[in-house]
Amino acid sequence: MGALLADQLWRAGVPRTWLQLVLADDDDAGAALMTEADAVILTGSRAAAEQFFHWRSDMRLLAETNGKNAMVVRADADPDHAA
Repeated sequence: MGALLADQLWRAGVPRTWLQLVLADDDDAGAALMTEADAVILTGSRAAAEQFFHWRSDMRLLAETNGKNAMVVRADADPDHAA
């Protein structure tokens, strides 16, 4: 799903320098990528989110863990209406 979303955003005009998609296992390469990122959007398990914070506790992490029907809410949206 992440690859499909990224592709649609790129097609809509979001520059690839602003949005990058990186698929990595949670090995040394994954940990290295995570510690260099400014922010991470995660759709995955709670254990994965906890692992990311273990690698770097000050990371800006937006996580959807084990949920259904995830959605994107823009910064200018009414939070109550979005919920």
